[in-house]
Order: sequence, then C-alpha cells, then structure tokens
Amino acid sequence: MVASPKPREEPEDHHLSYDELLAAFAQVARDAASDPRFGGGGPTVPPPSPEKVAHNEITKLKANTVNAAAVAFFIGGGIAPLVGVGVTGFTVLQAILGFVWFFVGLVLHSIAQSVLKGLLP
Repeated sequence: MVASPKPREEPEDHHLSYDELLAAFAQVARDAASDPRFGGGGPTVPPPSPEKVAHNEITKLKANTVNAAAVAFFIGGGIAPLVGVGVTGFTVLQAILGFVWFFVGLVLHSIAQSVLKGLLP
C-alpha cells in the first residue's frame, strides 16, 4: 500500500503593488519613529557639525598613516628577516636590526594610538 501525497494547497495571492508596498513601509517607519522602544518620540541628538566630522576624519587618516608605517616596520624589519633566516642564515646583526625595526614599529603604533585621543566626541 503506497501513501499518496496530500494535495498541495495553493497560497493566497499576497502580492502588493509598488505603491502599496511603499505606503506600508512608510507607515512602519512612522510608527517606529514615534515609538519610544525604537528610539523615537524622545529627545533627538543633533547631527555633529561638519567641522567636527572633518576634524575627526583627518585625525583618523593621520593615525592610519602612522599605523601603516608601523606595520611596514614590523613586517619589513621584524618578520621578513625571520623568514629569510632559512635562506641567508642568522647573524647577530640581523637580530639587532630586527629588534630595532620591531621597536620602531611598536613606537609608531603607540603614536598612532595617541593621535586617536585627539578625536572630538
């Protein structure tokens, strides 16, 4: 005895026109904007001034540039010589220079972090 599959019920047609869909989304947005649970209906925070935004972006760009130099020192002076040890051999001079480059990269990274302290709230 073989069980026959149940006939599949056809779903109702729930298609909305573009205008109806747009109106429904607009209503949801209005409801959310006035509902305190979603951050609406309370005091609003004014957007930051363009000068503040520009200052913060320039500060982040400066910190990013210094940090990129720090990464270059880490990789170029600290990591690359370690990778090359198998090919060229290991010397004391390589170890000293690798440590110096690694330390310079660490100092540059610290400078980049201190530059970010200049961000405006």
